[in-house]
Amino acid sequence: MGSLARSSGGVHFWRREHPLVALLRRLVQTGAGAGGIALFGAVIGLMVAVLPLRFLYVPIVVLVLMAALVLWAMPDLRRVPSRLTRWAFFVFLPVLACVPPYMAIDPPALPWISLTRVALFSLILLFLMVLAGSSDARGALRATLRGGGVASVAFYAVAFTFFLSIFLSNSAATSLKAYADAAIYWFIPFLATLLVVRSHRDVQIVYRLLAASAIFLLAIAAVEFVWQQRVFLRILPGSLIASDPVMYEVLSRANFRNGIYRVSASFLVPLSYAEFLALISPVFLYMVLYGEKLVWRSLGVLAFLSASAGIVLSGSRGGLISYIAGCALFVFLYAVRAAMRKKGSLIGPFLLSLYAVGSVMFVGLVFTWRRLYVMIFGGGEAAGSTEARIIQWDMATPHIMANPVTGHGLGLGAATVGFTTPAGTLTLDSYAITLLVETGILGFAAFFLLVLGTAAAGARAYLKHPEERAAPVLPLACGLAGFAIYRMALSQTENHTILFVFVGIVAAIVARLKHEAAERAAVEAARKAAEHRARIDRLTARRLASAETLFGHLPKP
Repeated sequence: MGSLARSSGGVHFWRREHPLVALLRRLVQTGAGAGGIALFGAVIGLMVAVLPLRFLYVPIVVLVLMAALVLWAMPDLRRVPSRLTRWAFFVFLPVLACVPPYMAIDPPALPWISLTRVALFSLILLFLMVLAGSSDARGALRATLRGGGVASVAFYAVAFTFFLSIFLSNSAATSLKAYADAAIYWFIPFLATLLVVRSHRDVQIVYRLLAASAIFLLAIAAVEFVWQQRVFLRILPGSLIASDPVMYEVLSRANFRNGIYRVSASFLVPLSYAEFLALISPVFLYMVLYGEKLVWRSLGVLAFLSASAGIVLSGSRGGLISYIAGCALFVFLYAVRAAMRKKGSLIGPFLLSLYAVGSVMFVGLVFTWRRLYVMIFGGGEAAGSTEARIIQWDMATPHIMANPVTGHGLGLGAATVGFTTPAGTLTLDSYAITLLVETGILGFAAFFLLVLGTAAAGARAYLKHPEERAAPVLPLACGLAGFAIYRMALSQTENHTILFVFVGIVAAIVARLKHEAAERAAVEAARKAAEHRARIDRLTARRLASAETLFGHLPKP
């Protein structure tokens, strides 16, 4: 066997390697590889044997990551399941919205097996296979992340600040579990969205699935309101209901306020149901105004009415405020764009004037109609939740000031503050408190940059690009703005997966618009360069013709 060496004079030559040295080198390499595999297996086995059951997911995540790294190191596969990944993504969205999280099989010594988790992990597996087996897919994902603007930057910031809190956590194991959950349920769906939602048609499919989900959820909510009992708890056998003390306390709670039952549909609490509807309601306004066919506009009308009725049945003040804010912002931006596009038309000014008059009338109605005032600002039994949030802020302030930059660790907010419900369950009712206690100012700023920064970027893209292909970003921006408002009064993270999907769609649309604008600019630059060359050629030809006319009569030398 030969090896490359260098002589003192700098000339390369081949030198024979001694057989014993070659054999020893091979043995060392083989032993190192086998030892590494054995050590990795021993660590995984030790984790399975030592870790409690609730942390059994940690070695599973490590194995999945190692498998992904192995696939990543492999050469490109001839075929990857791209189409199957698209189908898995579009199946996952309605499952996420319509299937309750407590509908699960609870096998002994294993985590829950729910339909939502099956759909999610199927999507994750297919996504990793496509990403690992296709350099084109990796290149497309990198290009979308580079062109995603604020959404991409904020995503990196959230992932980093949440990860940073693990090292400064009061309980690193709990924070590691919380971060793993965030990576599985939030971060990977965001990346999968960037890979799957590549065109205008893909966005329309997402919107239609959300519309169908809103209509289905209203049907469930209407039956629940009549029965005054959760529909899924009544129709499902006990073997399909997850057994968890905290979840049991939430599910057994009486959802009444001021004597009126509050529906939850497929969600754990009515507040999360209202938050979901408020987040997606601007989508249905988009379908009504921009629908390509009458059937899709009709679906948008029905879905918008379903979302509005669902928010009322949920009895959520924050959901109603978020819903009003998102829809009002949608109408305002729509009117501004109409005024910008047709400066000589009266449509834009008329819509803006109508918007101003409607806003004044609505504010007057709120302060003159007692029932509407209570629905928005609270009163009666709702005053207790407001007082609870004030108490939580008072209790959380010393902990926030004790570690204001990085917080006390992801997943430890409720335990750190120590506020409990009458049933003795630790809880927090504001995600702002949760973020400041767990991840400090850095995590708080990163998360709200993700939500509000993405909303601002989407609104800017909608106003900047006149083509209709930019219009789908408008409802996402408005829904995110309303979502940020509701985060002040709600700490549940049931809707964070759909939140990251929305952020991913905005990033994909913004990246596509930037790419199309760059292509148009390149074509325009090439056209101008060609016209400039043509002008120069014509000018040169005219000058040559003038020279021939002027000097053509002279005798040639």
